[in-house]
Amino acid sequence: MVAAAIIAVTIVAALVQGVTGFAFAVITVPVLTFFVGPAQAAGIGAVLGLAVVITGVVVHRAEIAWKGMMKLIAVALLFLPLGVLFVSRAPQEMVLVTLGAVTAGIGFSQLRETVARAAAANRTIGGARIGAAEAGAAEAGAAGLGADALPPAGRSLSQRRSRLLGVLAAAAAGTLGGAFATPGPPIVAYLYSQIEDRRRAKADLQFFFLATSSLIVAAHAVGGTIPVERAPAIAAALPLAVVATVAGIRLSHRLDAQRLRLITDWALILLGATLIARSVLG
Repeated sequence: MVAAAIIAVTIVAALVQGVTGFAFAVITVPVLTFFVGPAQAAGIGAVLGLAVVITGVVVHRAEIAWKGMMKLIAVALLFLPLGVLFVSRAPQEMVLVTLGAVTAGIGFSQLRETVARAAAANRTIGGARIGAAEAGAAEAGAAGLGADALPPAGRSLSQRRSRLLGVLAAAAAGTLGGAFATPGPPIVAYLYSQIEDRRRAKADLQFFFLATSSLIVAAHAVGGTIPVERAPAIAAALPLAVVATVAGIRLSHRLDAQRLRLITDWALILLGATLIARSVLG
């Protein structure tokens, strides 16, 4: 029964992460908690999740912004020890509720933008239908808000703000990874709100997760929360995790950019809601 649950939830969660770029642990850990308890569920999810992100990195390797992500990973790893110290002093429920609210809020904001772009794509300008990109550019240009309309100083300020947000998101991810083994939400929210191409955002995210997940698995191994008695089930689930991840990635490539944005926007909202629910329900 437990082995079947591990295999089934792994397939579903890996498929979802293949499409959206995240959510493997959010799906696996709560489900497996019913069967093996929270500590072992987190350990099993960490091992299988590492296989998922390795697969994602291999498949997306040509799309990853290696240099830029290395800087964010370095910041996150620097703040991991702070998270270990933080866990003994901060109430987990309050932190997760706040994090969930921020994540869901960003998801709603992105969803509104995606819906607005869809409406712009269906608008008729001068009797001719135009695509979402052209519509957005036309409206921005008309309002004097297009990227090219900004003076160099304005573009520089925007880039500095984005870099600062990236550092803050990576620091938060590292702190939460060290404290609660939950590094994903801050960096997911940052990348998906800053990178226009969600496929590229997914690729960068897998590389970030590879670094943080490796340390989380090591921590579980040292802490003894990876159950040896579940090794056969974990071994059986590993190749299925790889196959399901690849299937999810291929499915995401079949989706048009607009639909992929909608899916990932809703996934962000659900991620935030799940964090709040976990903290409230315990």
